[in-house]
Amino acid sequence: MAISQSLDQKIGKAVALAAILMLIPALAMAQPYSADFSQSNDFVTPEGSPDCTADVDNPVVNCSFETGDFTGWGVEDLSVPFLPLGVFPGGGSVGFGFFLSAPTQGTLSAVTGFDGDGASGATSTISLFQDLTLPDGLVTLEFDYRGAWDLTFGATIDRTFTVNVEPSGGGVPMQTDLLLTAVAGETVLDTGSTSAVIDLSDFAGDDVRISLDWFVPEDNTGPGQVEVDNVLITAIPIENPTEIPTLSQVGLLVMVLLLSAASFIAMRRRRRGSDRV
Repeated sequence: MAISQSLDQKIGKAVALAAILMLIPALAMAQPYSADFSQSNDFVTPEGSPDCTADVDNPVVNCSFETGDFTGWGVEDLSVPFLPLGVFPGGGSVGFGFFLSAPTQGTLSAVTGFDGDGASGATSTISLFQDLTLPDGLVTLEFDYRGAWDLTFGATIDRTFTVNVEPSGGGVPMQTDLLLTAVAGETVLDTGSTSAVIDLSDFAGDDVRISLDWFVPEDNTGPGQVEVDNVLITAIPIENPTEIPTLSQVGLLVMVLLLSAASFIAMRRRRRGSDRV
């Protein structure tokens, strides 16, 4: 009986130890903080941005997220994000002294926590993307964004926010524009509302994917918050330039003028000769 109890105790201790060992990696990955995206009515909406919904030629579907979701958009998030990429009304914040979200068009905007299991998860990139056909002409992508982060929780690698132009359906980026760099070890409570203006003229008339990408290379090394709204693509038509004569055309014109001048001089000489006679 005593031997059986002793064996049971040893087995119990072994099971308990195994459970603790299994929990250690999970505890190491656990967030040392949490996101409480609370709402407030104290936010102020920035002024001066163009209205992406007013331009009937804007090819971006659900350009200000007023459907309340990501209709028309594709989304890829971290496996365990600090705050899942979502659509929220104005006045939201994850805390930590960060800014209150403030849509620049309508009452809703897209917000990401810009943090999570970037190193150990299935992906290190949070993406919001859309496949579309760009208009012809001088093409420009515009949208409003705002960021905040506190990378003082052991961060050693910078995070970035970029816009990538990819083939329709996704693939290797054909153009990359860096908008934000969250420097490891630094704290920024509010970058302020900023309007991105990106030239897409190299891809005018093409089918492309426009992807907004937040790169998170480490696990839970500091909370963040980035807001995006009012996505607009515009185009200025290129009129056919005035035809410039080629070198051969210029040479032909000069030859005609010289022949005309020589003919005119010859006629004047003949007239003078006949007058003397």
